[in-house]
Amino acid sequence: MQASASVVTDHFGEVLRRLPGDLDLDRLALESKALSRRRGVPNAAALLHLALVRGPGGLSLRQTAAWACVQNVAELSNPSLKERLDNACGFLAAVVDRLLADKTGGPSLHWPGRLLRVADGTSISEPGSSGTDWRVHGVFDLGGGGFAHLELTDGRAAESITRGAALPGEIRIGDRGFAKAPALSQLRHDSAGAADFIVRLPWNGFRFRDADNKPLKLIEYLRKLPADPGRTRWLCRPYCASAGRHRCRCV
Repeated sequence: MQASASVVTDHFGEVLRRLPGDLDLDRLALESKALSRRRGVPNAAALLHLALVRGPGGLSLRQTAAWACVQNVAELSNPSLKERLDNACGFLAAVVDRLLADKTGGPSLHWPGRLLRVADGTSISEPGSSGTDWRVHGVFDLGGGGFAHLELTDGRAAESITRGAALPGEIRIGDRGFAKAPALSQLRHDSAGAADFIVRLPWNGFRFRDADNKPLKLIEYLRKLPADPGRTRWLCRPYCASAGRHRCRCV
């Protein structure tokens, strides 16, 4: 009977062929201090191979170490393998950042001069967990058809519309969980006013001021609208003590 580690279907050669031709894995590993010493792991490609087998491949540390030995990828004990993979976080993040950067293009042809990107997040729970252990934050480029930003944090890190640098001409789209005045203000600030946002607003999440800078009582305003107001728009300034006032269009 064959051990499970010896029958893992491996397409790592295809993975390497899909990487950018000028991507220097060894340089990234050295810069991120993932391979300050190569004892047991011959190069950065082998380190990436181990990470993919252990993570997406779903093998345990013991199975991964056995598989690596059988396949002549690396020779490591279980504790050494864990240490190497723990130290490889920066290296793996650098690889992902480079792959995402290669997909980042100019303004989409669908919306000349503008980039439409959607911000969202998803939670990950470890086996047997009753809550969120990890959270993946993503920004998806609707024009390019791929992710422009991916970020993994622990479960305590909140979603924010500022995750992922905004580009000039970008319109960042988010649900009401992203409608936080300080973060919206930071997005505008970080982009030097060259990026905009579209978010759903919770009715009580902001203190509004109208176009004349007078306090706007939203519920009272809505009650005064006709039964069929059609498409109503108004300019307002959502206000937050830490973010100040920003001119917005509400629909």
